[in-house]
Order: sequence, then structure tokens, then C-alpha cells
Amino acid sequence: MGQGGVLLRYGKTWTQEPVCEEGVSEPCLPANAELADASFTSIAFAGSEAIVAYRVPHFTYNGSSSVFSYTGGLLVNNGSGWQVDAGAASALAVEAQDIPWAVAALPDGGAAMSAESAAGVAHVFERNSAGAPWEATAQPYPGYNAPGVLAIFREAGALRVIGSGAVPNTAHEDEQTAAPAGFPPPLVKRYPLAEPPVFLLRQTASGWSEEEHDHDEVGPPAGNYANYDKGYEPDPIWAMLISPTGTEGWGVGGFPRGESEAGYETSDISRYAFPHAETTPPPGVGNSTVPVEPGKALFAIGGNAQCAGPCAARANARIGPDVWLSTALKRANAIGVRDFLFTGPRLTGGQTLVKATLEIPYEEELGRYAQLLARGEGTPVYAAASPTDYVNGGECLFEETFAQFFETAKGRCGSGHDAYYAVPAPVSASAGGKVRALVLDDVGGIVGTNQLEWLKAELSSAEHDGEPAIVAGNADLNA
Repeated sequence: MGQGGVLLRYGKTWTQEPVCEEGVSEPCLPANAELADASFTSIAFAGSEAIVAYRVPHFTYNGSSSVFSYTGGLLVNNGSGWQVDAGAASALAVEAQDIPWAVAALPDGGAAMSAESAAGVAHVFERNSAGAPWEATAQPYPGYNAPGVLAIFREAGALRVIGSGAVPNTAHEDEQTAAPAGFPPPLVKRYPLAEPPVFLLRQTASGWSEEEHDHDEVGPPAGNYANYDKGYEPDPIWAMLISPTGTEGWGVGGFPRGESEAGYETSDISRYAFPHAETTPPPGVGNSTVPVEPGKALFAIGGNAQCAGPCAARANARIGPDVWLSTALKRANAIGVRDFLFTGPRLTGGQTLVKATLEIPYEEELGRYAQLLARGEGTPVYAAASPTDYVNGGECLFEETFAQFFETAKGRCGSGHDAYYAVPAPVSASAGGKVRALVLDDVGGIVGTNQLEWLKAELSSAEHDGEPAIVAGNADLNA
């Protein structure tokens, strides 16, 4: 497979398929001048029939410039020799002259091919059995590109397709002019992998389902922000093996290293299960318990799950700060901590490349902040104010959003650096004994006179009552 490819037939040795001409009696390729320059991009076997996708580059000169284009189709061989599949050619020419890339087939003769037009419109074609007509799928393929790899299966007798990868841009490679033979042999660049994003799409009775459910399609936040958090992007899958029923399979893939991305490359093997629920954990994955001594108060302390840009609108994109904070809260709850003290920051600083075109939506951002902290799943979570919570000269919006923190300090909002409070003592003594937890408002490294006197009083009271004390804040307390 590949540029300037050849077809090799295996008996007891590998033999290149010859072009049909006088004196050739064995299976041969059609004596078609176009096929002499063809590149083969995919091969599959529908029972005893071989199916090969091919494409041929063309240069049309128009005065001082040239236009590059492709023609292509399918070659088939059911034992009586190679021929161009006329049915596939008719299907490919219905809407535009689509060029196939990937083929897949079943032992019963069912087959599928991916193709795209010169304008980049993606299509997937199917035939239900050997000799049946090729037809475009009832629902158009929804990917950004035609799939670069196909896997097919039967679901209640109906032919179904899973597509992944994408058709690469091969124009640069196919525009290369063959150098004269010699030593060392001339370098002809291989076909590249396609550029992500790449989706894994499964055909269903009513359309297509994006199987990984992790792709970030939201895009950057409005406002020309200098930095923002991208959603989680799973590694693209470049090859698949699917069971005949489509219920399980394997995929291999990874992010290829581009010429401008030296050192950035990943590779992995993925297990596929449908429906998406596995009864056994993957190999090497398990849980261990954290030893908890009875009668001890356990606290978890964390910080810096900060968004680089406004991120409330990206609540479903699995951006890093959301995942880090939610996971930390879940694990803390599993251990059985009394309280989770979050030292901030969370909200973005809003740095822009040029003058901001939109104000930071602070109410929405703080609302999302509160939503995440509510995921303690039984573990109370308390947050310290940080510089990005200082909005319009104060922290009233922060205090209003987290009013439950300030039950013992109502009415202070507006005096500046007043978002300090004592964490309520646990209702049950089984939560781990008496430990006094205090949260400071030290935004900008400032602790005013009122807050300092309050802190002294709380620590003095704790000493009098024989209680250990924890003091948390956002600033560097040593400084």
C-alpha cells in the first residue's frame, strides 16, 4: 500500500501482479494507462474477493500554473482477474467525483469504503453483499474528514461501520518528481498520517455516535485571551480490529510527531467495548486503601486548579482544572477526610493578547467554582479567597457565592479583605476529634488589623480549649 504501490500475490512466493498485455495469462491488472501511476491506499477481503482502493494524481497545466487533482476508484478480484469496480465508480460519481481511501469487508461479502470529494466532503459507502450495489450511508458521515480507517460488523443482520482516523493530505508527496535511479536510492517521502482532531464514529440505526465522548469542540473562549484550557483530547486511533458483532475490539494509535513538533509523540493501544461498560477492570488497574487511624481528624489541602481563561462555558469539555479538582475531591471523600481546604485560585486572571473584547463573566465563573466545590460527595469543602476573586474592588461576589462559609461573619462584606472565617466544627464526634480550622483572607499578602485580632483570638481560644489548629490561606504565609 502507498504511493506508487504494487500488488503482490502470494502462492509459495511473493509475485508482483503484472499488467495485462499480450502473452500474460496469469491474473493481471487491467491494461489501463491510468493505473500505471496509481497509488494503493487500502486493501480488504470480502470472502474470496479482494478489494483495493486506488488514487491517481493528475497535473493540469494552465498557462504558467498547474492544477493538482486526483481520480480514483476500486479494483476488485474475485478469482477471475483484476478489474475496476464499475458499481463503485457509479456511486462515487453521484454527488461529486469522490476519491476513495479506506476499504473494509466481511467474509459474507459485505463491504464499506470511505471517500471524499475534492472539496473535502466526507462520505461512507456500503454494499450489503457481494454483487449488491454500492450506496452512501443513510445518514452522512459527520466527521471533519472522511475516515482513514474502517471496521465493519453486523448488528441484527444490518451492516454497520466504525470509522476513525482521517484521510491525510497526500498532495505534497504525490507532487514529488521521481529522481533518477542510483545509489543511494532517491528518497520518496511516505504518505503522512492525517492531522488531528480525529474521531471514532459508530454507525447506528438512527445516525452516528461519537464513541470516545471526550473531544473538545467548544473552541477558545471569546475575547482573544492569551491562554485558555483546552479540553481533554484522546489519542487518535489509526487502526482497528472489531469483533463480528461490534461489541468489542482493539485500536492502536497516538499523536504523530510533526516536523515542527520534535519530541512530541504518543502511542497507545485501546480496548473497545460496546455497550460501554466493562465487567472487569483493565489489567494493572486497581484500588488501594489509605490507612485511617480511628479518632484522628483528617484534612485534605489543595490549590491551584485555576483556569487560564474564562472557563465556565466549558463545563462539559473536561478541561484540566475541572478534572484535577473534581478528582481530588472524590479521592479525599473516599479516604474519609473531615474537611477539604482549597487554597485557590480558581478564577482566571484574564490576560489577553490585545485589549479584551469581553469582560470576564465573574458571576458565571464563580457559579461554576461553587458547582465544582459542591462535588465533595459528603466531604465539606472550604475555599480561601485569592487575588482573582477580588472583583470591582472587593470580595462581595465571592462571599455571596459562598455564603455558607460566612455564617459567623455576616455583614462584613465591603470593608476589604474580610473573607476570613472559621470552619464549622463537625456535628459528629466520630469525624475525628476537635481540630479548629481557620481560613484567612490574605489576598495580596495583606492581613488587616481586624483580621489579625480575630486570628489571635481564635488561636488563643483553641489553646485554652486544648484544640490543635490549622490555618489556611492563599498567600505565602511565611512571607
